[in-house]
Amino acid sequence: MRRRRTQDFGARGLPVRSTDTNGNVTEQHYDALAANSKVWLADRRTTDLPSP
Repeated sequence: MRRRRTQDFGARGLPVRSTDTNGNVTEQHYDALAANSKVWLADRRTTDLPSP
């Protein structure tokens, strides 16, 4: 079985959610200048603090 890695892009064309081949999801948030401000790795919920 072949698996894919997928990405969802926000309004600015920046990736906001990435899913790896094992189904683990990484979420990213950006500030007003499009700089990456917060990242939640696959082992964290967005209700928790962002990954260091």
